[in-house]
Amino acid sequence: MPNPKPDLAGESRINLNGNKGWLLGVNLPWVKCGNDFGASGYGSYGIGSHVSPGNGEPPSTQVLSGIFQTMQAAGANVARWFMFFDGRGGITYDTATRSPTGIDVDFFRDVDEAIGIAKTYSVRLVFVLISFDWMNVEATDQKSGGKSYILQSNTLQDALVNNVFAPLFQRYANDKIHYRV
Repeated sequence: MPNPKPDLAGESRINLNGNKGWLLGVNLPWVKCGNDFGASGYGSYGIGSHVSPGNGEPPSTQVLSGIFQTMQAAGANVARWFMFFDGRGGITYDTATRSPTGIDVDFFRDVDEAIGIAKTYSVRLVFVLISFDWMNVEATDQKSGGKSYILQSNTLQDALVNNVFAPLFQRYANDKIHYRV
């Protein structure tokens, strides 16, 4: 027996920008672990790439559309999603100092595609910038995350904020994404 959609009638709805409704969300940590936004040492097959990561897996765009379609059918309208997960994807680093130098060329393509798919299914996105996995020691192959060294240095923290987070916030600061709840 399918689960019924929640009864969202009543006066205790949340008012967002003049729209009353409910926030019913899911935790979507990633579609492809740490590789949804931008390139990583494993390749560039994020949400906007329309490229399969291999092993017969469908492209992330296709997987995400299915997830959001399922959410919509179940009445869920918010997804919490790691953006830079463990630091492996979307960020460029200086090879000598390992300092964050910017956002890679594929990152905004992937974010824009994810936002477009979310709009299609009336899903709001709550992006979480980094996960607790940043606290791990960097993998020896330097492909997987673990960027605790950045969080332990004021200079590297400043580089992360100025070279990665600030451009992200500037890009979407005036984006007027409104959804009916």
